[in-house]
Amino acid sequence: MNQNIKNLVKVAISVFFLLFTHGLLADDGGEICSTTCKETDPDKCLTAALDGYGIPKEQKEKAIKWALNNRDHTKGITIKSICGLPSPEIAQLLIDNGVATIDLLKKAFTGDYNNLTRELGEVLIKNHLSPKDIFERMTFHNLPTKDQIEFLLENGLDYTSFLKSILKGYCYTKELVEQRGKLIYWALANGASLSAIKYPAAVAAINKRELFIGQSQYIFYDKYGILNHNYNNDDDPEVAKIVKALNNGLCQFLTEIWLYSKWLQYSQPDKDISTETCLSQELSECRLSTVTPPLYSQEWFDDNLSDLIAWDCYWEDRRWGHWAPPSADKLAKFKNFALAIVANKHPDDNTLVMDNKKFKKKHSVQKSFTLQTLTEFLKDTVNDDELVSIVSDGHYTGFFKHKGNYYYRDPLSSAGEYYDTSLEKTAEEFFSSQPDSTATTLKLDVYAIEI
Repeated sequence: MNQNIKNLVKVAISVFFLLFTHGLLADDGGEICSTTCKETDPDKCLTAALDGYGIPKEQKEKAIKWALNNRDHTKGITIKSICGLPSPEIAQLLIDNGVATIDLLKKAFTGDYNNLTRELGEVLIKNHLSPKDIFERMTFHNLPTKDQIEFLLENGLDYTSFLKSILKGYCYTKELVEQRGKLIYWALANGASLSAIKYPAAVAAINKRELFIGQSQYIFYDKYGILNHNYNNDDDPEVAKIVKALNNGLCQFLTEIWLYSKWLQYSQPDKDISTETCLSQELSECRLSTVTPPLYSQEWFDDNLSDLIAWDCYWEDRRWGHWAPPSADKLAKFKNFALAIVANKHPDDNTLVMDNKKFKKKHSVQKSFTLQTLTEFLKDTVNDDELVSIVSDGHYTGFFKHKGNYYYRDPLSSAGEYYDTSLEKTAEEFFSSQPDSTATTLKLDVYAIEI
């Protein structure tokens, strides 16, 4: 009997030890930091716990609380990323410890936004984040749920802001596009102003009740990766070049191509060559095409993009998961499209080469801008027909002006090119997509054609 009791005690001790070392019974978040997060420094533990994929929620919250209580409170907190939106309690604790409210959304993985609850939304709004700011971050890669829409409308989100955000979001499947279409017409039926939308292509699509698809670098990279590895293209240096380039990011390529297309539109409208001539030469030697749509034009880009997205990579019998190779003509079209996108070059820090034309950097500035200072910079420093890239948090967008007409484009927004005759409204459009609409750190590069 005594031996049995001893054995039971040993088993109990062993089980307790296992539970404790895995943080299941430990109230001490420091133990979780050292065993689960592999960090003993509070600041490093906080970073590891926030970013920790696969860490159970209860352990993660204990580690965060311990780190916040034991860290050096004379230092600020820098959040790199958040895996899983924080609970309302943790969100409030982070805000109380100096974390900017917008960073709780800005630094979160985009796929987590659909898990934003009413309770967390109430914490964000209580801490001075507007429903419009919340909605713009949520719709960057997702469509909102019915409960999220109702909550934000109840708290003051207006239907026009709702419509603008829906237009800017990425929708890269047929199902998402159809859902977005329903939300667009629902917003218009409830008083959203279409006249407030300064994207001509988007307005035209809505008026004609045509669905349109947003651009996403993941579509490009994934599908060109499929082409490279599944259709005996592994030895094709051109396709390998495409995949390598797109892996480093797409927004800079697309921004520079769009800026170049605007420059061609106003500076060299008659310099055309045929598509047949173009495709028989190096793509870098091609200019505008005489066919419709012209090479490097917005129409050319949208046409190729839609065709690429429409290819769903599968045979009709999806049960076997076989890849469906496109026709030889379509494969060539996909490849030429991507080669044109990645053809722009930067031989040095001060030069951009597009289509054998050399543009020299005349201005480069990186600092915090407000709407007023950005408007002044674009008015006083940028001349007509110069190429302006605006980099915010690593993402490239473009600005172009010509004789009192102002253009802005986020290359990954489904809304397309923004146009206005007001410089301030164009700058406002850029700021409307920023997490902080009062001031933000930007890098602006201004290029002019080398004569």
